[in-house]
Amino acid sequence: MRVAERMRAGLWAVALALGMPLAAHAQLPASPQEFLRRQFDLIPVAHDKVWMLAAELRIRALIKAMPDLETRILAGQRVLEERVETNQRLWPAVQSQLAATQRALSGLGSDAPQRLQLEAQFEALRRQAVEPVQLGGVPDVQGRLIQLTNDRNVLAIHWLAVVSGNRSLAGRYRELAADPQVQAALAKLGDEHRLGGEKDYGKLVARYERVVLTDWLPLYWQSERLRFCALANDVTPLTFSWREDGGPTLLTASMVERMALTIPDDAPWVPQQVGTRKLVTRRVVIPRLRLGRHELPDLEAYVLPPEGEDLGGMLGQLACGRLKAHLEPERLRIRWVRAD
Repeated sequence: MRVAERMRAGLWAVALALGMPLAAHAQLPASPQEFLRRQFDLIPVAHDKVWMLAAELRIRALIKAMPDLETRILAGQRVLEERVETNQRLWPAVQSQLAATQRALSGLGSDAPQRLQLEAQFEALRRQAVEPVQLGGVPDVQGRLIQLTNDRNVLAIHWLAVVSGNRSLAGRYRELAADPQVQAALAKLGDEHRLGGEKDYGKLVARYERVVLTDWLPLYWQSERLRFCALANDVTPLTFSWREDGGPTLLTASMVERMALTIPDDAPWVPQQVGTRKLVTRRVVIPRLRLGRHELPDLEAYVLPPEGEDLGGMLGQLACGRLKAHLEPERLRIRWVRAD
C-alpha cells in the first residue's frame, strides 16, 4: 500500500474507532465496504458476509472450469487409444492388400478400364489403416491430438496457477486478520462478517495432477515433422518439432514474444547449422520449460533470424539432459524417463 493510502486508511480507522461521522472526511472511503475493497482488494461473497481476496476468487473461477477440461481430456485419450488399437489390428491385413493392389496397378496401362476401380480400392484401403508410426499424421487423428494438447495445456496452466496461488493465500489472510484497520471495518459491518481463506484449494485440485503432469506428451505429425507442446514458465504453450540431429533448442521470434522474453542487447550471436541451412542466431535462456511433470530449468536456446522462422521451434535430446526421450509415434506420444 502506498504511503498516502496508508495515511488515509489510518485516518479512516481512527474515525471509525472514535465514532466520528465519515461524511466530514471527504478524502476517506464512504463506507467500510468501500474501504475493504479499495485498500485491501477484498470482495464480499456468500450473501456479502464473507470477504475474499480477488486472488481467491480468481482461483475459484479456474477451479470451476477444471472438471469439464478433465472430462474432455480423458474422453479424448480414450478415443485415441481405441484408434491406436484398431489401427494396429487392421494394419497387417491392409498392408498385404495394399501391396497386392499396388502390384496390380503397376501392371496396368494408364488407360486400362480396371485402373479407376483399383485406384478407388487402394484409397479405400488407405482409409482403413496406415503404418502405425504414421497414424499421428492422419488428418482426423492429428486434429484430435492437437485438441487434446490444447486441453491438457489449459488444465495444466489452471492447476499450476491454483497450486501456486493457494500457497500465498494463507499468509495473506493471516496478515489481514492481524491488521487493526481490517478488524475495525469488519466489526463495523457486524459480527457475521469475516475473512475468507478457509479452503485448501491445493487439496481440491490434487486429482488433476495425474491427468496433465505425466511422463508423456501427445505427439503428432505435421509438415513431415514430429511435434509436441511444452509449457514455458508454466504459462505459455510452445510447439516444438523433435530435433533428430540432437542439436540445441531453437526458438522463433514469435515464440520469444509469446513468452515476453527479452533478448539482451549483449546476447551472443551464434552460427547454427540446421540441415543444409546456415543461420546466425541469438542466445537466450528460458527460465523453465515444462515437459509434463518434468522441468528443464534455465534452458539455453537460440532465436532464429527472420529467414529461419519457417523452421519453427525445435528441441532435441541435448535439451533434455538426463531425461531420456522415447519417441513412440505408433502410440501417439513422446515419453521421458530420467536416467539416474
